[in-house]
Amino acid sequence: MIRTIGREPDDVAVVQRLHERCSDFWELVEGAAPPPNFARELLDEVPPNGTLDHKHVFGVFEPDLVALLDLYAGYPEPNAWYLSLLVIAPEFRGNGLGHDLLAHGEAYARARGGRAMRLIVQEQNSRALAFWMREGFVYEATTTQKIGRPNVVTRLVKLL
Repeated sequence: MIRTIGREPDDVAVVQRLHERCSDFWELVEGAAPPPNFARELLDEVPPNGTLDHKHVFGVFEPDLVALLDLYAGYPEPNAWYLSLLVIAPEFRGNGLGHDLLAHGEAYARARGGRAMRLIVQEQNSRALAFWMREGFVYEATTTQKIGRPNVVTRLVKLL
């Protein structure tokens, strides 16, 4: 079941548990396990000059949280949505859950005037890059991400 994730203590706790289960992702992109306060940071994070009113976090529960999608409306331009994170528990990967959760996010964005979705993929995460390309995202640019550990990233876009 897909539902919205809020910033209440129970939601913060389930998001933190999911990220601890996905430590392989964090090791790959950051070189370390997620920090103990990562869930709170994720749920409060917005782009420069952004507000929490534009942040939309969805989760798949089976019954605990097994996948999370973090979207932000109106960034980097008014009709664009930024997808900052899609993470899936290791035992639920490879069964179409990422596709389904992304489709939910895309429909949600389109219904609210979204015309494009953007994201970045770290160079070392080749499986994620292949997933996004299969989902219809196309290359936009390559740059260096300077948040946390510097990473070369590919910026992708998909028209909605």
